[in-house]
Amino acid sequence: MYRFFEVFKTLKLPEDLAVYFENVEVTKVSKTSTNSLARVYIKSDRVIEKPIIFKVEDALKKQIFRISNMDVRIIDRYVLSAQYTPQTVMDIYYDSILAELEKYWTLEYNLLKNSQWEFEKEDMLVFTIEDSFLAHQYADTLTDYFKKIFLNRFGFEIDVEYQYAKKKESQYERENAYRINLRVKEIENNMMDLTSSPAWSTALKIGLNLLPVASVFIP
Repeated sequence: MYRFFEVFKTLKLPEDLAVYFENVEVTKVSKTSTNSLARVYIKSDRVIEKPIIFKVEDALKKQIFRISNMDVRIIDRYVLSAQYTPQTVMDIYYDSILAELEKYWTLEYNLLKNSQWEFEKEDMLVFTIEDSFLAHQYADTLTDYFKKIFLNRFGFEIDVEYQYAKKKESQYERENAYRINLRVKEIENNMMDLTSSPAWSTALKIGLNLLPVASVFIP
């Protein structure tokens, strides 16, 4: 097994990034047959936040894998001490999960960014998420995503459940609904005033007198 900077000897990183990779091991490097994607598999005993991973991916792309249109992905795995549980992992890694979703899966990110989560049991992750058609539609996708993250990156098997909360109206939505209700009431009052006036009654009678009378043919 080789250390990160033993494999990528010419890679230059700022000190604030390099410090995270000093003890990281590289387990595998691969690329697709079309040279569209290179994967660098790493193992670390320290959790590395995704924004840091993204910056190092960019550095690898520019300095090492200098092939036009090739993307670089770091596949991170962690070997952590026994003090870590799914709860503690979620505490320190949830922002990284959101950053990854925002970069690669925007729809799933938008569904989760305002959600709440908790572990009801050590291995049961429960999300409270705004109720919508898309939330139900993508629940299985998100469940699969979180199960793979916890198993493949941290070695934990978890289950995922959802609680759906009624959508909360924003201040703008409440004010807009109030203005619409006022306008509807104003129109209703104007119609009532109009229909109760003598002029309306006269106009109605004239209109009825002008209506054509249907002839009935009796054979």
